[in-house]
Formats: sequence, C-alpha cells, structure tokens
Amino acid sequence: MRNYQIERKTHKELLILYKELLENTSSFFKEDLELDTISKNCASYTYMYENGYLSFNHNFMFSDYYAKTLDYKSFDIFGLIITTGTGICRNITPFFTDLLNTMNYSCYNLSLDDASRFRNQEKTLLIYTKLFPKLLGTHVINYIKDGDKHIVFDAIDDNDHFPELVDKRIVKYNYEDNRYIAWFINELNKGAFMPSLRKQENNVNVKEYQSTIEFLDNNKDVLESFYSNNRDLYYEVYTKLESEIQKELSFYNSFKVKTRYK
Repeated sequence: MRNYQIERKTHKELLILYKELLENTSSFFKEDLELDTISKNCASYTYMYENGYLSFNHNFMFSDYYAKTLDYKSFDIFGLIITTGTGICRNITPFFTDLLNTMNYSCYNLSLDDASRFRNQEKTLLIYTKLFPKLLGTHVINYIKDGDKHIVFDAIDDNDHFPELVDKRIVKYNYEDNRYIAWFINELNKGAFMPSLRKQENNVNVKEYQSTIEFLDNNKDVLESFYSNNRDLYYEVYTKLESEIQKELSFYNSFKVKTRYK
C-alpha cells in the first residue's frame, strides 16, 4: 500500500491532535526548557525525536511504513507520523517546521535534489517538477528565519546539522562537499517554486548546540514527564493510522480474493 488517501473525517481528527501536540511541545520548549535561541531549539528537537520522547513507544527508527498511509495532499499532517515511532525526512522536517511556526519563528520546508542531476540548471528542475508534480526531491530540510539570521538546518544528518547556503539556490553539505539545488514545497504540492534565499549568515553556535544536548542528558526526568503527559495523544494517533492501514489492507485482500475466484 502506498500513498493511501485517508478519510476526510480521520484527517480532520488527526489535524486536531497534531495542533494539540504542537502547542504542548511549544509550551514545553519555551516554559519548561526555557529555550531562547534557534540552536537550542534545534538541539532539543533532534534529541527528543531521536530518543523517542515524541513517539508512543518511546523509541524511534527511520522507516516510511506509516508515512505510506498519507498521500501528498496530506502534507499538513506529515510531521505527525513521528508519533508512531517511525518516520523519514518528510516527517521529521515538517514537524520541526510546524513547531517553530507555532513558536512564532518563520520556518519553511526546503527540498533538495542533486545539483548535478539537473546540470545546475534551475529551469530544468522546474520543468521536471511541473511534469512530475509529486516530486519531493531526494531530501527535505528546514530553512529558518530568525530576525536577520537565515539558518539551514538538517535534523536527520548527525554529521552536518547545519549545511551551508552558498548562494541563492545551492545548499552544500560541508563534510562531504555535495551540492544540492533547493526549492520550497507548497502545502498541496502543486509543483515547486524556487526560493529567494539569502546567503547563510547565521553563525550557528555549535558549542551552544552541544551544551544543550548535554543539558538534556542530565535532565531526562523533565523529558520523561513530558513524554508521560503526551503518550496517550501519541497512542491515539498511532491507533487511527493503524486502523486506516488495516481498512486498506482488508479492501486490498478482498479484491485479490474476488479476482482470483472470478
């Protein structure tokens, strides 16, 4: 089963749960953890999702199993998938985008694709995405505006969380020197459009990022309390998505049987 379109009623219910979770997490970051910089927020989010504090089973693994239940028209709840304890970049990145926007930062989902594949030509990329409107690229990261700072953040890549924005369209991963053309994804994914990005000027405080990780390591009781308070919400999301999968599988198996004995 791939890209199944969930029922409208279920979608609305999941969106309500998602908004509740974002509000809860936003309050936790601001009031309990007292996070006051982007680097602290980035570190805390990475730590929490990787260690299962945002997942019903208190665990997380990279998998697109539940991501397959959502078609690309459901982009507004892609981030919610991480509560199942699984997810990929198109779930992990949107959650942080939605969370930062809830916290009154300006954050966008930025899709990347290998620049060499399009011969570094933006027009070629745009034609390609017009022909294949469900294209999401090879990777999705965050583009954050914080005052006069413009930050590119990758919550998935532990080797290089802060790749460099080297010009208006190109993102470069410093540790491997790979170059990617970048573009924004609109919510309904009716194609792609090129962003007007400023060269990265954030000078993200790496020491502050690391010290936040150490702080969380030494204060797991606070994180455990947050997890306990939200576990029922995570589990409700999980059961709704699992129910959608079982309905689709039941339909699929019924169809196979009818076809076999036709």
